[in-house]
Amino acid sequence: LYVTANVKPPGETGAVVVARSDDLINWGEPAIAVRGQTALESPQVWKQADTYWMTTSSIGADTYSSRHPVKGWTRTAFPRPDIQAVEKYVGTSGAYAEEVVSLDDGTHLMAALTYRHYGNSIYFFRILTDVQGMPAGYETPFKLSW
Repeated sequence: LYVTANVKPPGETGAVVVARSDDLINWGEPAIAVRGQTALESPQVWKQADTYWMTTSSIGADTYSSRHPVKGWTRTAFPRPDIQAVEKYVGTSGAYAEEVVSLDDGTHLMAALTYRHYGNSIYFFRILTDVQGMPAGYETPFKLSW
């Protein structure tokens, strides 16, 4: 379980903490996976090839990678959807949250949820990979609205 947390010391107040459980009732000691100077909201973790990827949203939006699901996370250059850049395709708002959806065929979608008082939308971007199976970009988004 990856959760957003606030930690000390001052100056590094945001964190993503990992807790493990075999039965979802009893939990092991939580471990800090990533620290940041701001809130690291909505951690999304998935494995692609032999690398774990983590994206965080909000003010602390960033991307990390690791060969281990709990330790060794480092900031990573990663092509993230630029919601404002897709306005030529779909209407957007400046406020959104990202989620990663894993498909049965082994591919992954980045889902960006925008929310507005007059309607919400989810934009899906299929994550494209290079020859090593690493994330390399996105297909043009498609949108669900309500």
